[in-house]
Amino acid sequence: MVYILEGLPGGGKTTIFNYFSKNRNFNIVEQIIHHNFCHKAKENYYFYSDYLKYKKAEILSRKKVVLMDRGYISTLAYNYAYNKIFKSNNYIRAKKEIKKNSTIFSIPCMLLYIAINTKTSLRRKNRTNKQSNIWCNEKFLSFMKDFYEKEMPKLNKNNKIININGELLLSQVIDHVKKITTS
Repeated sequence: MVYILEGLPGGGKTTIFNYFSKNRNFNIVEQIIHHNFCHKAKENYYFYSDYLKYKKAEILSRKKVVLMDRGYISTLAYNYAYNKIFKSNNYIRAKKEIKKNSTIFSIPCMLLYIAINTKTSLRRKNRTNKQSNIWCNEKFLSFMKDFYEKEMPKLNKNNKIININGELLLSQVIDHVKKITTS
């Protein structure tokens, strides 16, 4: 089985991932797979990384449980929010990219959505809404949250999505993930 951690920045995904990376019962697939692939469009870099991550997860899942730090859903969520803020066509291009690689992106998995609100995301990352970074824009984060809660279920009809309250203490969230991944 492949478990994929999804959600806003500050939800604890990377901390949870790092916790489980020390567990020999899991194979892990990191957030970004670095490669020498260079492309003009930044989103293609992330889709190619996503493609490599899913290929790796598919192979590793034959022997052990796999935990992945973000999947193509995160790339779609980013492009969805970017599209809403900047009125671009990134999200449409992103969906086409997913469809083009639908075979690899359709491996059976369970999405673990670590749900937090936008203010918690900003606070945990020590960001303010006044900074110029896109990750500091509460409206951008709000659009990402909308994607995770409204669009993600439509795109993942074949995969189970489990909502985890990321507002809990991190130790409680880790315990919840343990129960899910070991049952």
